[in-house]
Amino acid sequence: MSRLFQAKAAHALAIETALGAAAQNLVCQREVDAKRAIAYLQQTKGGRATFLPLDNTGGKLLDNIPRDDLGFVGLACDLVTYDKKYDGVARSLLG
Repeated sequence: MSRLFQAKAAHALAIETALGAAAQNLVCQREVDAKRAIAYLQQTKGGRATFLPLDNTGGKLLDNIPRDDLGFVGLACDLVTYDKKYDGVARSLLG
C-alpha cells in the first residue's frame, strides 16, 4: 500500500498517519487472488495479511466536510498522487 501513493513533504506525515496500519495492506488484481493468498497463508501458517482486491475495493468520499474551517487542507486522497487504477483503494482508505 505505502508504495502506491506519493505525497508532498508537507503532507507526508499526515498521509502516513491517516493510513496507519493499512499502509502494510497488500493490493491485488482480483478478489479470487486475495482468497487464494489467504488460503495459502492459512495452510502454511504463514501469518496474516490484509488484501485489497482492485475489483472489489471502492470507497466514497466524506461529505459534509467543513471545507471553510481554519486549518482544513483537503481530503487525504486529494493530497496524494497515484495511478488512477488505484482510485477505489485511495477513496476507501483516504477518502
